[in-house]
Amino acid sequence: MRTSSPDPTDPCFRHSQTLPLCRLIFQGNIAAVGYLLFAIWLSLHASVAAHAIGVEFLLDRILAFFTSIASEWGKRGTEVAR
Repeated sequence: MRTSSPDPTDPCFRHSQTLPLCRLIFQGNIAAVGYLLFAIWLSLHASVAAHAIGVEFLLDRILAFFTSIASEWGKRGTEVAR
């Protein structure tokens, strides 16, 4: 004859009590892995964007440097020709 309250030593009772906790831990682990993948993607994106901006500024400085050298040579060439 069954009693009104479940028996705590019954394996089905223990499993039914731990199932929500296991499900919660599993969902937390899935969320943690998703967050980790998002963080890796975001860091790679930021690194590539920062590198692109740095290269753009570097190319502008190199272009300005060579343009100033070319204009100086052009001025000296006209002074020498006189």
